[in-house]
Amino acid sequence: MRKQIIPYICNLIHDNMFKRFKFFNIFYLFIFLINIVVLYYVKDYRIVAKPMIMGSLIGFYIGNVERQSQVFIMGMVFALLGDIFLLSDNEIFFIMGLASFLLMQILYSVAFFRDIDVKWKTKWPYIIGVYGLSLLLFFFMSQNAGNLTWPIFMYSLAIGTMANFAIIRKSSVTWYREVVIGAAFFMLSDAILGLSKFSVLSTVIDAPIIMITYMIAQYFIIRGIIERDLSLVETKK
Repeated sequence: MRKQIIPYICNLIHDNMFKRFKFFNIFYLFIFLINIVVLYYVKDYRIVAKPMIMGSLIGFYIGNVERQSQVFIMGMVFALLGDIFLLSDNEIFFIMGLASFLLMQILYSVAFFRDIDVKWKTKWPYIIGVYGLSLLLFFFMSQNAGNLTWPIFMYSLAIGTMANFAIIRKSSVTWYREVVIGAAFFMLSDAILGLSKFSVLSTVIDAPIIMITYMIAQYFIIRGIIERDLSLVETKK
């Protein structure tokens, strides 16, 4: 397994991942680092730093894709709103943040659906595995979820559906694997957030892990959709 992962990472590095969109990659790395620093040292500036994540990625998408998907843009906007709502520890804002990300996942799933593989049923073991993992995480969180049990259940299904829709796209689509990786990181980020929120998991490093995995997830998904659209334009020329 490790023999396969190392060459794959090397291929990513040499496959124009950092060479293409060099300016944005540097800018996003700056935002990435700023959010980690703000998380620990200047928390009062989180209201400025955190919205920069999705704000920059929305601009990245709009600036590079000619035939833009309004569904995908709305998904990114809801992710931005979710980031803002979750800046507060208030339970009402947590629910609003949860609802925003739920809508994001539905809209991302719709955007993924345009590349659906007609032979998607051959991937059923992955589909079952993802839903199984989502329900397992829900089981652990539901122990302390109280009135949020059903919203958490719906959210778990939505994020599992988003990940599965990323998986059942055509494997030939440009940046297919990267979008799947992004969806996996999103599940990981939300799993740690949920387990931490409902007192199932509590460590001193859960906050930075949530932030890091989230920023990686959104970058891979959005960059993957951009690469997919650009490849279609280049193919037609």
